[in-house]
Amino acid sequence: MTETVSEVTTGDGVKIAVRRFADAAIDTAPRRDVLVLHGWPNSSRIWRILAETLVRAAAPATSLHIFAPDLRGFGDSDKPDSGYNCERFAQDVSDIAAGLNLRHYLLMGHSMGGKIAQIAAAKRPPELSALVLLTPGLLAPSPPVDISERIASYGDDNKTRSMLAGWVAHRLSVADETMLAEDGLRTGRGAWNGWLETMRGE
Repeated sequence: MTETVSEVTTGDGVKIAVRRFADAAIDTAPRRDVLVLHGWPNSSRIWRILAETLVRAAAPATSLHIFAPDLRGFGDSDKPDSGYNCERFAQDVSDIAAGLNLRHYLLMGHSMGGKIAQIAAAKRPPELSALVLLTPGLLAPSPPVDISERIASYGDDNKTRSMLAGWVAHRLSVADETMLAEDGLRTGRGAWNGWLETMRGE
């Protein structure tokens, strides 16, 4: 499997880094595009293992191309001060799909990315053929919880690791825990607080 990174610019000028997972050896098979949206506070790197599994499982009958953007404020994408609400993220998805020239694509979202995917799909873009949700964020406002500890975790390696470790069903490898913590620490302040303070209530 090959992994490449490209860049798409949204309508409001934000540069979005996009990872592409595919297998060049089966590029002659019918192509299927998948656009995957990560959760909070992750990046496109979280999709690596699943992408490799799916690309191999689809071969040789289908040449699966999985596109995983770092959503605005996350990973290697720009981290503007504003734009961290559901509608803006949904528009980013449309801009990314257009920028990548995706046709008849499947949209998959996890957690925050699942909430964004639902809103993007509700606009019924003609290029979208299917929607897959993995433990998505609620379309209705989330139940109230105390988010002060999560907000206070911003930029703190130990607090970020502790918070993320509490969300998994099994112990993570050191490499996976480090990757998740790194992604959390690379998240922009606007994106960190945007999900906690704004998007959960939308």
